[in-house]
Amino acid sequence: MKHTGESLRTNASKCLAPTGSWVVCANHYLGGHDPGDPYASPLYGDLRDLPPLLIYVGGDETLRDDAVRYARKAKDAGVDVTLRVGEGMCHCYPACAPLFPEATGAMEEICSFIKRHQGRLD
Repeated sequence: MKHTGESLRTNASKCLAPTGSWVVCANHYLGGHDPGDPYASPLYGDLRDLPPLLIYVGGDETLRDDAVRYARKAKDAGVDVTLRVGEGMCHCYPACAPLFPEATGAMEEICSFIKRHQGRLD
């Protein structure tokens, strides 16, 4: 929400979303609230004791660096984290399954992850 990830700039021309749309969407979402508030942006929160995480991010999306930073912060907090960066992929590419193999493979892994961890939360 603070627009600090380098991929906001480096991937701007590759991203499917219109240039600057992330800033506009974030401002609407925040409604004037602090972008560093962990309730608005979990990247700035305490990540200890989270359940296992599976994070998918497109290599060409503007939010890639935030996802990478979040995964690293969670791992440093002791969370079991799996990060998948889909090279050449866009934001939310797993939701495109079954349109292309990368999306289908991602969705299959997401479903397996959920099934494997279902009921393991306290």
